[in-house]
Amino acid sequence: MNSSVLKSISCLIFLTLTLSNYAQEVRIGKQVWHEKNLDLAFFRNGDPIPQAQSKEEWTKAIEDKQPAWCYYDNDSTSAEKRGKLYNWYAVNDKRGLAPKGWRVPNLDDIRILNDFYLTMDVSIVEEPQLKNSQEFIERLKFDFQNTSNDSLFVVNHSDDYKRNSPVRYVVDLYTNHGLSHFSQEEIEFLEKQDVGSVTQLNDGDDKITLFKVVDQRENEYVSMKYLLIDKKEYTDEEAMVLADSILQVIKEQNNFAEMVQLFSADPGSIDRGGVYEDFRRGIMVKEIENFVFDNQIGELGIVLSNFGVSVLQVLNKKTALRPVVVKMTKKIISKSSVAIHLKDKKEWKSIPVYVHSDHKFKAVPSGYRANDGQFQSGRELAMYWTQTVNEEGFPAAFYLFKDEDGLEGNYFEKDIGISVRCIKE
Repeated sequence: MNSSVLKSISCLIFLTLTLSNYAQEVRIGKQVWHEKNLDLAFFRNGDPIPQAQSKEEWTKAIEDKQPAWCYYDNDSTSAEKRGKLYNWYAVNDKRGLAPKGWRVPNLDDIRILNDFYLTMDVSIVEEPQLKNSQEFIERLKFDFQNTSNDSLFVVNHSDDYKRNSPVRYVVDLYTNHGLSHFSQEEIEFLEKQDVGSVTQLNDGDDKITLFKVVDQRENEYVSMKYLLIDKKEYTDEEAMVLADSILQVIKEQNNFAEMVQLFSADPGSIDRGGVYEDFRRGIMVKEIENFVFDNQIGELGIVLSNFGVSVLQVLNKKTALRPVVVKMTKKIISKSSVAIHLKDKKEWKSIPVYVHSDHKFKAVPSGYRANDGQFQSGRELAMYWTQTVNEEGFPAAFYLFKDEDGLEGNYFEKDIGISVRCIKE
């Protein structure tokens, strides 16, 4: 097959792909953008753009300053959503990366896009947004109340869930990790709720907290006074001698709080005279727990633990029925940011489903390829080339992060691979 026939076939394939990939366009203000990332493997004149799959192919293209493209993670199935990643040499090639009638945007185009969403008349959408957000909260509460798997629901819907963290909490002043997960206001509120109920507390204008009471548990609680000898200043032997002296003074003068002010190295209890109130088993270290739970009210003693030597006194004991709850938070955004308008709602889980926005641009997290051939940030970053170059020769790109509200831009090295979104000429 001669070269002219091959060239004709190449041009036919290029034309077919161009028409299929660039038939969708969206108008945003006075601009017309393509709805998807560029997904072409040919220049405007029909010449093929080399694909660089391996790390070696990618780094060689950079070293030779030659155009190249790749799929993120070399996964061709992602092309429908993400398109292709291109190095700067493909973007800047004189044969033209964008199809006829389109071009790679410049920084001025990005500023116009950003300013359009910044200056939208939000008064038109504020009332519907308020309605939609309230409807969403009520639906979330209903689903939370009726779910058969509380843990999975929190993992999928809570904005502050941390991997491998517990989901159920006893509503106490203290937890196994120190201070409580609950404020005093929350504790007093949750003590009055029935098992099975889901209630809402606002943490401010931009966040709500939902509590589901799943059980009532009877626990034994102890209160104590606690004085910790500073292990940085004393050996265990020296600390035991000092603790014994302090203990004798307390027995004679009943001045535990005064001794705490003079000698305690525990910053969490100094202002309270060493008092820790109403904690259950499993909160304190084992040596302290055993002393206060196994001794009578008023008993004084010295305990050696991993924290050091401490002087203890049992203050009070009681048994109480405590609510067990599942807690989750949800961000409430009353107005759409530029980033929310630009992101594809289906692909960014950080976007609340009730927030009003047009989502025409449909930016998807597509990541980038670094100069060493590694793929990075495929779930957190959408990044696009522009044709703008600064005085030092660095090309500009604009980008969106998963948890950021703004559209950002900066100048980058030419050795990365990122997406291209074309604007109509």
